[in-house]
Amino acid sequence: MKLVHLNDLTFQHWQTALDTMYSPTLGEHMGVDPNIIAHRPTLEQFYANIMDAYERNAFQAWGIIHDGKMVGYTILDKRIGEWEIATVLNDPSLWGSSLGARATLHALQWAFEDDEAEWVVAFTQGQDPTVREMLERGGFRPLANMLVMDKATWQTRWKARMTKER
Repeated sequence: MKLVHLNDLTFQHWQTALDTMYSPTLGEHMGVDPNIIAHRPTLEQFYANIMDAYERNAFQAWGIIHDGKMVGYTILDKRIGEWEIATVLNDPSLWGSSLGARATLHALQWAFEDDEAEWVVAFTQGQDPTVREMLERGGFRPLANMLVMDKATWQTRWKARMTKER
């Protein structure tokens, strides 16, 4: 697996990210409101919106490359006020392969070590209960309608295990 920062994504990577984010099949599986999927932006709008948020330090993203192909992404989105993490693999045969977990850990490493976040939130509302179970096994804890990992949990559970892949 290789992670490619959004600054280094190719045109084809951006197209794959847009197709993945607005996939009706994946959206249904993840519990996304179908009205959101129906309002798919153009590739230019998608790119401009993400890069605008990135310039304001409100968005980070990495494409997940496996066997030379972009198979998903992991994002950190701060437009709600705190970093929200999401990782999506667009090929169901890769679910449970550890690619998503490894990409998620990379993004958490960036949030806690580079951005010095105090916590990161995750929301799960889809059909796959293993996503919530995986997040909880990884150190996220339920809080209201979300899951939260704080900096102390990151440091005691994951920091020593991670090496910088930059």
